[in-house]
Amino acid sequence: MAEPFAPPLRYGIPLAVGGLFCVLLGFFSTAPAYRQLGEQEAVLTLSFSHSGQLKFGCSPIDPAELAKLQPNMRKKMDCPRERALVSVEIDMDQQALYRLTTPPLGLQRDGPATVYRSLHIPAGHHRFSARLADGADGSMHYAKDAEVDLRPGQVMVIDFLTGSGGFVFSKV
Repeated sequence: MAEPFAPPLRYGIPLAVGGLFCVLLGFFSTAPAYRQLGEQEAVLTLSFSHSGQLKFGCSPIDPAELAKLQPNMRKKMDCPRERALVSVEIDMDQQALYRLTTPPLGLQRDGPATVYRSLHIPAGHHRFSARLADGADGSMHYAKDAEVDLRPGQVMVIDFLTGSGGFVFSKV
């Protein structure tokens, strides 16, 4: 039986195709140039996890209702676990950037509300204003203003830490 290709072609064709593939792969790994941000852009990231206040307060259970319960189920106060929605507002130079209302996580809606948002903004000097409401009444209990200079390509993170008094603005 005759061989379909002579030995130089049998090895040369796969070698040429493989070499062409490697050259194309090498070219497209560096070109065309890709930039995630524009020349004069920075990144603003809002990221936090916060447990809102309890939505309802505790209420006493009627003694007649307590008597109907099993002895191990008798507790004098009924304290629902559900937490309030967490609302956050972020302004930059008196223009609204974010207006978010986030529900608490969990089957009983008793976990923290988690927020992660990222936005490209112009680099330069900006005035930021952040407000957060975490109670059932919806009023803003936490607020902070900050003036920040952002270089092109710089990232600013806005976090919320209850132990640190509220909003924390940090540049990365």
